[in-house]
Amino acid sequence: PNAIRARSTARKRLYLALLEGRNLKHAASLHYTSAEERVLAAESGIRTRGFVVPNGLDLAAFPSAKRGQRDGADSDPTVLFLGRIVPKKGLDLLLPAFAQTVSERPDARLMLAGPDNDGYLSTVMGLIRHHNLQDSVRYVGMLVGEEKLEALRNAAFLVLPSYSENFGMVVIEALACQTPVVVSDRVNIWAQVVKAGAGLVASCDITSLASAMLEMLKNPSRIQEMGKKGRELVEREFTWDG
Repeated sequence: PNAIRARSTARKRLYLALLEGRNLKHAASLHYTSAEERVLAAESGIRTRGFVVPNGLDLAAFPSAKRGQRDGADSDPTVLFLGRIVPKKGLDLLLPAFAQTVSERPDARLMLAGPDNDGYLSTVMGLIRHHNLQDSVRYVGMLVGEEKLEALRNAAFLVLPSYSENFGMVVIEALACQTPVVVSDRVNIWAQVVKAGAGLVASCDITSLASAMLEMLKNPSRIQEMGKKGRELVEREFTWDG
């Protein structure tokens, strides 16, 4: 429902009514990647039988210990956003929320990493200037391979305040690196993250998001404990063998 409301709502509803709705209705079964996704589908009127099998990863590609683990808080408390630079990822929430965070933690830094697929980066850069975050926020473009892995391992935590995310692959990639997460309640594996104690959840609201980020930064020992629990969660539920 969040994805339908985000853009071109009338066209999407027409498409569902005329074309895709029949495919959904007459399918033998539907594969969901999260339990929350199945619940939201049912609330949208999709009654077809379905099952949940999450996305997975190759745990061997993610070292079991965070690189450069420090005593207590990271000396450079860097928050990482890793994803496409598009409106649905909630960057319009993240930047003003991070401005509130910096007002209490001037040493905090935000790294934005990801491809600018839709030309939305110019809007993001405007938000950075509007909130006087030029010295606190750095855009590094798309990261792949070892650079991506290094960013995930060295961050204090990953933040993903998406308006709509059926799964959130980057979330389990961060957790596999023992890096906890702050996610919105529209990232559909948020319940598993919270149940495992591997991160915090915020609503799609600037104040809620800022509060969650500050809570993480103020509790460095908790960050380390959440990271360990996140790795355990991935080992239990999100490897391809499982």
